[in-house]
Amino acid sequence: MALRDPFAAYTAEGNMNAQMVCNALIAAGIEAVMSEDISGAGVRLGGLNPSIVWIERADAERAQSILEEYDSRPATRRQRNETGGPIEVVCEECGKRSTFRAAENGTVQHCSHCRAYVDVGGEPEIEGWDDTPGEEEAKA
Repeated sequence: MALRDPFAAYTAEGNMNAQMVCNALIAAGIEAVMSEDISGAGVRLGGLNPSIVWIERADAERAQSILEEYDSRPATRRQRNETGGPIEVVCEECGKRSTFRAAENGTVQHCSHCRAYVDVGGEPEIEGWDDTPGEEEAKA
């Protein structure tokens, strides 16, 4: 994509956030590209240096509400996490339950029994998302 009149619409905290902003803008029909931080320091820090999202200057006003909504999401998640109750997780390794604070929702923690990694809360899994095509036939 080549922007004719580029406008720096958003400075994201890292490449992943910049990509999510681009995806939100593109889904709304706004052409968007990002300048990634591919410096050595950025790579060592996991792409956490600021990345800029560029759009056409003519789309700036239309993009404003999308960017404001994107910025409000983390605050909404933090507020929900701080006020929610404890989260119970069943470890896939040992099968035992561990309880975590609501503030840890959406993070990866250690099982309190076997120390394996466990996903705390977050989005529900989609059944079969990691199945390889033809896997069912191979099991039969």
